[in-house]
Amino acid sequence: MPNEVDDYKRSRVVRYFLVSTLSLGFILAGLLIENASDTPPHMSFIQSNLTWIRLCSELGVAFLIALTVMLTIEAASREEFSKTVNKKIAEIQENVIKATFSRSLPKALVDEVDRLILRTDFIRRNHRGIYNLRIRKAMEISPNLGTFEVVEVVIITDYVIKNVSGVLKDYEIRYEIDKLPLLELEDVARIESVQVDGKEVLDLEKDTSDTKGITRSDYLDKFTYKIKNMKPDSEVRIVTKSTQFKSLDAQEIWRTFLPSDGMNLRVTLPEDRLTCKARAMNRVELTKMPSNEECGHHEWDLNNPVLPYQGIVFWWRVKGTPC
Repeated sequence: MPNEVDDYKRSRVVRYFLVSTLSLGFILAGLLIENASDTPPHMSFIQSNLTWIRLCSELGVAFLIALTVMLTIEAASREEFSKTVNKKIAEIQENVIKATFSRSLPKALVDEVDRLILRTDFIRRNHRGIYNLRIRKAMEISPNLGTFEVVEVVIITDYVIKNVSGVLKDYEIRYEIDKLPLLELEDVARIESVQVDGKEVLDLEKDTSDTKGITRSDYLDKFTYKIKNMKPDSEVRIVTKSTQFKSLDAQEIWRTFLPSDGMNLRVTLPEDRLTCKARAMNRVELTKMPSNEECGHHEWDLNNPVLPYQGIVFWWRVKGTPC
């Protein structure tokens, strides 16, 4: 691409030089002819007032023509140059992985990597998830239900968002919880708190809002909140809390939708009734951290960069059943 840019600049310089040379050449030729023909002073085009009047008027016309050329021909030329540059940039982007790593990957795959990672505006740091489980009788939660048991799960997520775009950017918090398997508990299963740098931003009185509030449906509670004008390299800490209800045998998938520097999962459950396991949706395995499993405390660490849509899957079972 540098060669094409240099050629374009060189061609413009050549055009300007030729026009200037021709103009000066014709003026010089006129002077030479005038001197060679012994033209009287009163007939000299250099000394004649009419010459300068015509020159000024013709210069005015010439500038108008030049303006027209700038707005048409030059504009088209610049557009063509811009297309050439953009085409070369696209070719470089398409071949950058092949040129760097000697890999010929499909363009769609390269575009996906570019969109999800290379062009991301935000990254997530210090991503922690805390799941506190306890077994309850359904009728204790809602009198209309029977005596069967459910697992009440209190979920706390804690993470830091950093603006890596280099410009002012808005970041939108999106937090969803599902209400399955018991829709009868939809008023109890809910998002309880969303804090940004220690400030509560959840509006429990509003069902919908442009900037904050919970949108409720049959199966989901969805909360959105926009943090406006985050400065480049600035960070905010976000802490969320929700209560959900699950069955005695269930599985959770905890994912990140932004590139993250790692994930940490802590699970507390009634050890006399439930047992749990976890694995990473990542190229590396989870690290089991020191924890008091006799009291039902389990902790895993994913000490590796986590790409969008990767994370940790964990599950619990009633003790005595395969886990």
